[in-house]
Amino acid sequence: MSIEIKHPELLSAAWPTMVVVLLLLVAIMVWVAAHRLRHRWQLNRILASVFMVARVGIGYVTLWLTCSLLSRWIVFATSWSLWGVCLGTAAAVEAVLMLYQLERQTVTRRTGLSLVCLRSAMVLLVALMIVQPMIVWEREQVDERIIAILVDESASMDIQDDQLTNSEQIRLAHMFNPDLAKRPYDLDGVVTQLGRTINRLNLESASIIRLQNLPQADLEKGFELRAEPLRQTTKQMLTSLAEQKKRLNAVLNADLQLAEDTRATTGALRDRIANLAIGQLLDCQKEISDSQKDTASRLRVIVERLQGVATELRAVNQEMVALVKTVDKKFLESLSPEDVQEIQRVASRTRTRIATAMLLGKDGVKESLLRKFRDGYTVKVYGFDSQVTEMTEKQLRIITAKLDAASVLEKSNGQDLARPATDGATGEDQVPNVPAQQVHQRHRLATDVVAALETVRKQIPQEKLAGVLLVSDGRHNASGDLGTVAREFANRQIPVSAIVIGSSKAPVDAAIVGLESPSTLLVEDQLRVKARVKVTGMKGRKVRLVMSHGEEQIAKRIIDIDQDEFVGIVELHDIPKVAGFRKYHVQIAPEGNDQGPSDSFADNNMRDITVAVTDQRTQVLIVEDRPRWEFRYLRNLLAERDKTVRLQTVLLAPDRLASIKERPKVPASVTRPDGDHEATSLPENEQEWMKFDVIILGDVSAQQLDTESIQIIHDFVDKRAGTLIVIAGPRHLPHQFVDTPLEELFPVTFNPTTEAMVAPPEPSFRWVLTQAGRQNSVTRQADTTEENTRIWNELPDLYWRYPITGTKKGAEVLAYASTEQMEKELAAPNQESDEQASQRRKKREQLEHQNALLTTHRYGDGRVMMITSDRTWRLRYRVGDTYHHRFWGQVLRWAETGKLQAGTSMVRMGTDRIIYGDGDPVTVTVRITDAKLEPILDQEAQLKVYQGEQLVLTKQLQSLPNRNGMYRVELNRLPGPGTFRLILDSPLAAEVLAVEGEEAVETEITVLSPQVNSRELLEPTADREALAYLTHLSGGNVVEADQATDVLGFFGTGTHRYTEQTRQTLWDTWPLLVVMVLLLTVEWVIRKRGGLI
Repeated sequence: MSIEIKHPELLSAAWPTMVVVLLLLVAIMVWVAAHRLRHRWQLNRILASVFMVARVGIGYVTLWLTCSLLSRWIVFATSWSLWGVCLGTAAAVEAVLMLYQLERQTVTRRTGLSLVCLRSAMVLLVALMIVQPMIVWEREQVDERIIAILVDESASMDIQDDQLTNSEQIRLAHMFNPDLAKRPYDLDGVVTQLGRTINRLNLESASIIRLQNLPQADLEKGFELRAEPLRQTTKQMLTSLAEQKKRLNAVLNADLQLAEDTRATTGALRDRIANLAIGQLLDCQKEISDSQKDTASRLRVIVERLQGVATELRAVNQEMVALVKTVDKKFLESLSPEDVQEIQRVASRTRTRIATAMLLGKDGVKESLLRKFRDGYTVKVYGFDSQVTEMTEKQLRIITAKLDAASVLEKSNGQDLARPATDGATGEDQVPNVPAQQVHQRHRLATDVVAALETVRKQIPQEKLAGVLLVSDGRHNASGDLGTVAREFANRQIPVSAIVIGSSKAPVDAAIVGLESPSTLLVEDQLRVKARVKVTGMKGRKVRLVMSHGEEQIAKRIIDIDQDEFVGIVELHDIPKVAGFRKYHVQIAPEGNDQGPSDSFADNNMRDITVAVTDQRTQVLIVEDRPRWEFRYLRNLLAERDKTVRLQTVLLAPDRLASIKERPKVPASVTRPDGDHEATSLPENEQEWMKFDVIILGDVSAQQLDTESIQIIHDFVDKRAGTLIVIAGPRHLPHQFVDTPLEELFPVTFNPTTEAMVAPPEPSFRWVLTQAGRQNSVTRQADTTEENTRIWNELPDLYWRYPITGTKKGAEVLAYASTEQMEKELAAPNQESDEQASQRRKKREQLEHQNALLTTHRYGDGRVMMITSDRTWRLRYRVGDTYHHRFWGQVLRWAETGKLQAGTSMVRMGTDRIIYGDGDPVTVTVRITDAKLEPILDQEAQLKVYQGEQLVLTKQLQSLPNRNGMYRVELNRLPGPGTFRLILDSPLAAEVLAVEGEEAVETEITVLSPQVNSRELLEPTADREALAYLTHLSGGNVVEADQATDVLGFFGTGTHRYTEQTRQTLWDTWPLLVVMVLLLTVEWVIRKRGGLI
């Protein structure tokens, strides 16, 4: 270890150590020899003096060489000259030896030599203290600064963007081949620099505003401290704006044959920068330097100027974005067709390939971003989708190559592997024949940016993390909040920057996003299939949506696409004539001989649905106090006109004839003959109650429904999975059921009272549908939303409703009571801010829930609907029973939505849905009863699941206590997507089925592949806004892929390597003091014993 020698009078460290050692040995021997010769030679006084001087010189050289040798390991911290110390020490040693010559006549030789050694040692120790020796240890230290690079590996990164704008194509082509797309202008740089200048202006104005809030006593001092930095910042911004002027002049001077209006726009933007922005900044500089004005006035003017410049530049930048598109289009037109085609080919790589090339310096990209970062930082690379994994550079090469190859294989359906996704892939990057399904692992169908950032924050210490670089399309579709995690990084002063990969325009795609249809349907009922479609990149074209059953085309709709991104709901209808499972195939495709670009994703163009069509009639029980108009019209409708219903009615306080003293007791029961719907008493027991599918409860009192019946109705909904429809009345319901199990079922809240609620909250009101109500089948009176809304708006006013206070959590309001005055208050004004619009929407939602007329919610396994007005019969006003019949028919269809899909009147089986997403749990419910609908308990009942003819799963059915022969089992995971047959295997059920002439009960479900309904692929555009939001909050920045190297300037100080010295002084330590005291003591003792004292 070499130590810097601070005393130039010593030998240089360039002298070899062995040479110095040899010279020291020679000097010691010469010194010793000189003393021996002194004893042998008899010299006169003059020669003796000369010889003594020579010995001092020899001693000096010896000590000087000793210091030169020790200085290689020891630092002499003295400020004295070492040659003087060495010379003085040599003279002192010679003086000690001369003293010995004087004392040798009075002491023995042994004592004399001891005294010489002790005194010489003390002289040397004193010299040692004077030169202040220190031992120095040097250690190499590293102040490590880490950059975490997060590379998006989700499925959307496999996309090959086919809708790149002209500017995006040029930027990507320039990244891979700078000579191919070298523009004679740099408008992208103008936009970027103006954006950064705007940010700096905002920061400076905010800083000055904070300064203005200081007390007057501190204002002068605060501004004095800020003046010079503000002056320098203003100067830098002026320089930057002057550079942007030159760049705009370059556009005007380029040979692009720009249109006159484009040239005029360019010149106007340049002049606005020169005259307005630069002019106001110059005024700002004058205010900073003008000490004649008072500080408060100067600060006010400075803030106005800074904010004015920011506003002006913001407007300029918005116009610049449009100008870039126009000029880039002209630039492409100025190139040869061959060059344009090559630009399109080079730019058509997948997002994964672009990210890989940028990071690793491949495919013509000259500089590796990873290598540049490693020059100044320690780099950690993480791959992320819905999971986060740390990876090495080699893993990055291998993984991205596999993903890219698989993406090409999927895109080409295995036909043409020589697509742009493998351009430039050589050597280790060539991964042929990668299965496409390998790409679509489940975890890749979501992007969790928040989880990736949290992983970095937890794994890398805050003091070492210099920043995070996100390489992604920015499409965060997980549950975490970007704003929250960005603020956490900002609080730790760790910037998050991003390189955005991907186009702002979605690929060409026609997708069926979702299908909504009932799982069960009655024979000859109308099937309504709502298809939510999304079409991107097909503006000006037509697509067709077709629903077919086998080879038969059932319905077809032609959709005109009039926007770049079309999202809409299209209804397809059918009326099944035969009971059983009916399978439909829904497909979307370009219409006719469309020659436009082909669809990017084939697996989202079609869906299959299965509907269980049944001829099982719905068992309905109406319980009412008196025969009010609502009851009469509803009874007539369900008993006489709706053939899908078997009705039982109970009037607890009917109108009586004077001649009839007492009615015969006729309990309501589903076993009564068809047509005998009038009963005189409630069902006899719980089992009879549980045989009904729907209970409609009118204005009955808590006394009429005893405690047992109230609990049974509660269990009917909660455990039996039945449907309860409650129609409020002025006399009893709902206020008489406070603190009963029935109150728990109501989806609304109300004030308890013992009085009749005859008076309505307002003289009159109208039905108004909520947003949910406009989409719900219950309130559907027409095929189109517009026509349906018109019908409800034209219905006559109503004059009574039950006053409620609100709805319970989870309840859905389909319609509410409104007045003309209320609607005026809720109407949107011509102009309103976002905050005002938000407040207005909150107020509307609050009023909807406080004035709800039609409310639904789920309770336990069942569902409840509450109608707070008994005037639905007014739907017949002037139109007959059309709307009234349609409304109640749809209410009952809604009530039976969860009906078990398959089976007979005694044995039925069904699932909670018919279509499931990958990984969704499947709940299967079975009901086994005998001919009298009494429950049958079978301990051996099982469910067998087949895919095709292969048995894939067997599960034991669990009997549900007090549930009228109900069994249930949950299938947590089925082996992959596809269609599965569910077959009931029950010996006791088989006996019942044999009586009905059936062999087995089975149903079908469909499990969709993970890709279907994946938000990752449904929203594939690059989300630049999300990345800008994230990076701005955290203190970073976002750049395009071709500007990737700019991110190097967004992070702080890199890894710092330095040498740390540890010094241990030797001259002021207690051992040295002990040695000195010990030497003096021994010397004194020897002198005492020798008689010298």
